Amino acid sequence: MKALIQKQNRAVIIYSTLAGILFTICRTALFPQIGLATIVPSLTYLVVYLPFIPSLWVGFFLGLLVDLISNSFFGFFALIYPLSIAVIYRYKRFFSDSTFQMGLFFLFASLVLTLIHTLCGALFFKKISWSFIAIFSDFVIMPLLDGLYGVLCFVLPIKALKQLQYLLYRFKLTRKWK
Repeated sequence: MKALIQKQNRAVIIYSTLAGILFTICRTALFPQIGLATIVPSLTYLVVYLPFIPSLWVGFFLGLLVDLISNSFFGFFALIYPLSIAVIYRYKRFFSDSTFQMGLFFLFASLVLTLIHTLCGALFFKKISWSFIAIFSDFVIMPLLDGLYGVLCFVLPIKALKQLQYLLYRFKLTRKWK
């Protein structure tokens, strides 16, 4: 059973990383004006299923990939993703693997990423508009949408994948091969 759990965790990391990359590329290519942080669930699953240092490295390389497809200062996302992972990693013990808790964890991770993005943007670019609408949309609406997006596109498919792997594992144990 322990081998099944390790396979499931590896499958979760691979699925979440590839899905995050795919959704980020599609969002950038098709809907560049939408500010949805499509990589947040991938970063969150890295925090949940990987040790600290490997999650920082994968976050760094995901940031480099996002830097390649965005029109931002090169290296900006490669800097803020590991910083976000470092902050999020301290609070992972407060969240479990349930659907609702993972949605809250995505919301929390999105808030952390938005805050670090805003602070680093102010530090490097010095152009931030502080209006009520901007603050409300960046720190309330978008994290809620990121949490909903994470549950619909990551948690539910991963739960289905885990259930399918478990059923296949049980089928292999009960099936007698001739």
